[in-house]
Amino acid sequence: MSLVLADGQSHYTVETYARNTAKSGLTLAGPIGLDGNYRKGKPIYHGLSERLEGMPRVDATKGTWQGENTFLIERLCLGEGEPPEQWTLSFFGTRVNLLARFPEGQETFIEGEAGG
Repeated sequence: MSLVLADGQSHYTVETYARNTAKSGLTLAGPIGLDGNYRKGKPIYHGLSERLEGMPRVDATKGTWQGENTFLIERLCLGEGEPPEQWTLSFFGTRVNLLARFPEGQETFIEGEAGG
């Protein structure tokens, strides 16, 4: 995951590994609203959830600092009528933890290293 939160062009990129080695990994990317408003991305046909695979949609994303070391990203699938995915990033020096919560109740926790 990479985040750019400056220059008025705030955006994210998430690259995943494929569970099936015959397929390529998934890349999600789009703008992030930092003013309390969602920013719409480009139409996509894939997602982190299998239920959205192949279905055309537009995601919208916003991010807010929840304290000195915690950044919350909310990613909404427009027109689905579901709550947004929530990605909570917690920074501890050079360490970063990501807790991703999905509307269908799944959670994923990843520990990583923050880079420049």
